[in-house]
Amino acid sequence: VGTLILQRPATDAEDLARAYSPQTLQWLDRLQLTDVFHAWWFVALLTLLSINIILASLERLPTAWHYVSRPYRRPEPHFLAGLPLQKEIPVRSESAGVDAAERAFRHIGLKPQRIGEHGQKKEEDGISLYAEKHRFARLAAYVVHASLLLIFAGGIADAVWGYRGFVAMTRGDEVNEVKLSNGTMKPLGFTLRCEEAGQENYADGTPKRWWSKLTVLENGRDVYQKDIEVNDPLVYQGLRFFQASYGTTGQVDGVTLLATAKKDPQQAREISLHPGQPLPLDSETTLQLAAFVPD
Repeated sequence: VGTLILQRPATDAEDLARAYSPQTLQWLDRLQLTDVFHAWWFVALLTLLSINIILASLERLPTAWHYVSRPYRRPEPHFLAGLPLQKEIPVRSESAGVDAAERAFRHIGLKPQRIGEHGQKKEEDGISLYAEKHRFARLAAYVVHASLLLIFAGGIADAVWGYRGFVAMTRGDEVNEVKLSNGTMKPLGFTLRCEEAGQENYADGTPKRWWSKLTVLENGRDVYQKDIEVNDPLVYQGLRFFQASYGTTGQVDGVTLLATAKKDPQQAREISLHPGQPLPLDSETTLQLAAFVPD
C-alpha cells in the first residue's frame, strides 16, 4: 500500500491534490494510507510479526540446541529406512569397508569419528562413521530472526517516536522548525541556516549532484557546518537533514555579459552585474541590473 499510494511528506501537498480528489485524499489521510509507516495498524502488524517470530524461535530452540549439544551420531534402522537417498554396497570385509569410507571422508575435508569400537557397541550393531562441519550452523536461523527483530524494532521505534518534516530553504534563510506531514510545525531546538546551494552537471548538461551548505546555530553561535547531498545528510541531536529536492528561486546572484562598442566592435570586454550594484562603463554611462526573469 505504501508503494502504490503517494506518501507524505515525500510527496508535495500540491502533487497529492493533483493525484487524488479532495474526498479520496480525505479518506486516505483518515485511514493513514498516506503515511503508512507511521500508522497505528502498521505498528500493530510489525508487533504481531515480531511476537510470532519470538514464539516460533522459542518453540524450536530446544530441538535445535539438542542437535548442537548432543548430535545424532549413530543411525538406527528406522532412521535409515526413512532416508530418501540411500544405497547398500556389499563389501568383503567390514573393517576394509569402514577404512575406505573413512579415507573418502578425509579426502573431502571431514574428520570422521568411529562409533562402535572399544566396547561402545554390541557386536551385532556394527561400526558407524560420524563426521560433520559447522555444527553451529543449525543456529543460523536464530541469527536471521534476531536480525529481523532488530529491523522491526527500528521500524516500531520510528513509527511511535520518530517524525519526518520538510522545509524549503534558499541562501541566507534560517529556520528553527519544520513542517510535519500532518501540517503541524515541529520545533528543532536549534536554528538551521542555509549558507549556499548549487548544482553540478555532467559534460552533456545533465545534473550530476545537488548540494547545500548548512550551518547549525545555538544561542546565536555557529556550532556545526556541513555540505549535504542526496545520501549524505547533516546529523545533529538525533535529527538527519537530507537533500530531498532542488529547484530555482527565480533570483540571480549575478550575470556576465559581453559589452561591445558599436563604433569599434573590436573593443569588447566581459562585465559582471550584481543586483543593487551599479557598474560604471565610462564617465557618462552606468549599467545596473534592474530585474532578472528566469526562462
